[in-house]
Amino acid sequence: MNMRGDSKLSITKSKITEALLKLLEDKPIGRVSVIELCKQAQVNRTSFYAYYSDIFDLIESLETEISASLYENLGEDNGERDIAVIVGHIRQNSRFYKIYANTAMESKLVSHMLVVAQKAFGTQLLIEQSGLSAAREYFMEFVKGGVMGVIKLWLASDCNVPDSEIVEFLIDVVKKCHSGAFSPPLRAYPDIPETSFEG
Repeated sequence: MNMRGDSKLSITKSKITEALLKLLEDKPIGRVSVIELCKQAQVNRTSFYAYYSDIFDLIESLETEISASLYENLGEDNGERDIAVIVGHIRQNSRFYKIYANTAMESKLVSHMLVVAQKAFGTQLLIEQSGLSAAREYFMEFVKGGVMGVIKLWLASDCNVPDSEIVEFLIDVVKKCHSGAFSPPLRAYPDIPETSFEG
């Protein structure tokens, strides 16, 4: 394909993506039709089906594109740096994540990102990822829910708090909670299988 063709393809895909994001600001993904999307994007359905099989294929393609920068920058230590990478990634793609937060849209990318964050906080707190006690498993679920709540609030404020402060706040709160999290009754719970942290 020549450069002119590449440019036309890029413009068409951008128009379709922009139209999808615009529609998702007002309605759930299940209520967005290809006809409505094409009208919003001002492209014909033939153009849409040249690139995507349906709306969900478009969402998956969008997530794959958005996730590329995230996976390229994540390290191997699953520590504080990864938490900072995730927060920066969310800021850069705040429109997508704000829609996700407001519509409760299912997202493989968000689910995987939460697992990465969960493991990163576990590394920060020196919590082993296998053979966890029930207390620690419950605590890590608490971490995941709390992180998502903070991120949603941050997105709602148009990310008006600097990334570094969000990262520092999350780590500080999790550490403080962890320091007094495990009372004797919870330690008595049986161990949980290693598969608990699989995405």
